[in-house]
Amino acid sequence: MKNKKNIYHGLLVIAVLFILGYFWWISRLTPLAGDDWGYALNGMNGNPFVTLIDFYFSWSGRLLSEFWGLCVAPNKELWNVLNTLLFSGIFVFAIKLGNTKSKAGAIGLLMFLMFSVSEYLRMETYTWIMGTTYVIPLFLSLFVFCMIEDSILSHVKIKGYRLVLVSVASFLIGVAMENIAAMMLAGYVLMEIYSYCSKRKIRTDLLIPFSCSLIGFLLIRLSPGANFRTVRDHSAWMELSLLDKIGNQLDNFFRYTFIENKYLIFILGLVCLAVLVSKGISWIRNHKAAVALIGLSQISAVFFSCANVLASRFPVFSIFVDSGLIWVRLWWILYVVMTFVAIAVLIENARDRLKALFMLLMAGGSNLVMLYSPIFGSRSSLYFVFFMFVLILLFYSQIDIKPVWGELFVLCVFCVLVYSRAGNWLIKYQQVHEVQLIREEEIKYYLTHPEEDAWICRMPPYSIHGGDIEEDDTYHQETFKAYYGLNPEQKLIFYWKDSYD
Repeated sequence: MKNKKNIYHGLLVIAVLFILGYFWWISRLTPLAGDDWGYALNGMNGNPFVTLIDFYFSWSGRLLSEFWGLCVAPNKELWNVLNTLLFSGIFVFAIKLGNTKSKAGAIGLLMFLMFSVSEYLRMETYTWIMGTTYVIPLFLSLFVFCMIEDSILSHVKIKGYRLVLVSVASFLIGVAMENIAAMMLAGYVLMEIYSYCSKRKIRTDLLIPFSCSLIGFLLIRLSPGANFRTVRDHSAWMELSLLDKIGNQLDNFFRYTFIENKYLIFILGLVCLAVLVSKGISWIRNHKAAVALIGLSQISAVFFSCANVLASRFPVFSIFVDSGLIWVRLWWILYVVMTFVAIAVLIENARDRLKALFMLLMAGGSNLVMLYSPIFGSRSSLYFVFFMFVLILLFYSQIDIKPVWGELFVLCVFCVLVYSRAGNWLIKYQQVHEVQLIREEEIKYYLTHPEEDAWICRMPPYSIHGGDIEEDDTYHQETFKAYYGLNPEQKLIFYWKDSYD
């Protein structure tokens, strides 16, 4: 048993080192893009604390996110390191939360899941400086869950340095991003409900981080700048009723929760089916109804995930991925219900079952709150995706793979998949770096020829977020020219390389 644990910890160290090296490399290859240019200029040209206060009253209440942009965007090398540490930490926290039996295969599974996210989610969060403002609260939320997990499940008070760290992290989440800030409040309420139902008492120790989280959330929600910006940019949305607001975002909810996350749903379905099979013939005979319902729902989910891939080649499959169709929406609602059933039936360990229910509620809730938002994009679903990763790990931990080499075989299979996916990404970011070198030469030329229209090479398709600027995007046109020192009156024209065709 000791040797098995040593092997597991050794493999875990290797995985973390791989993530450290890989994310540092792709971060290094990625240039500033989109909003990064504006924040870099603001950070270089003024006191970040003064600018932060000005932003709070004129632009946004996301104090931590704005401070990050003002301090990190002007220092690309710093971001290369911080981005790497954030994703490495997220990997470690997710493994700790979900891999309850220290299974080697779970290491490969989580690595593959991290490399399986949609192109848009990758572009908007993995390698975009201002997209990292979504990653920071994910890191902090998983850190909080790791710090208080044993205390909550064992009904032991959180105290000392743990209480201080959890409270500070909760406040920082509160002033970072609205949807995860709201869900942290909901998470603490769920913990209090669990404590009251189990011990018939309220946990006073949770009131401190809850209060810190609430203060942070209120600072965001009551920001004069954020409210002014909402009224200015989304006046039509403000006039809608609550039901109309929700109705307008339903299509995005189903798209960014289920349709875009085809690999996540596919793996979840396969893992649940594997848990069913691992239960054995006698168990299956005694739970025929549950097996039939869970098995059918997970097989259907796998089919829907495959249909999502096939739809690009065979249009007939598009009827399974059109989030506007009522029957598609009803199917996914039923699937969520059956996932709750799967947790109740397949996860026999009480602690694992409670964690799984909590992670599913937190995952779904983080996307549900986006229904009351004028903007719902891929990056908004980052919390849903990674909380679901933890849920998948918890399901995987229930599979009993008897031979010792079985786990190593599973690990190797996922490592091969990671190698393929990571290799494709590396090629993409190498192309980005090559284009950036071309851009720098082009910019050098136009710095000495300010009277000419500036023709700037576009980034490869589906590579980085905000790398190219369209003609009607005046703000980013201005910040690009200011960041690179081009003539403010110069016309920017972003063109496609022939090799992209």
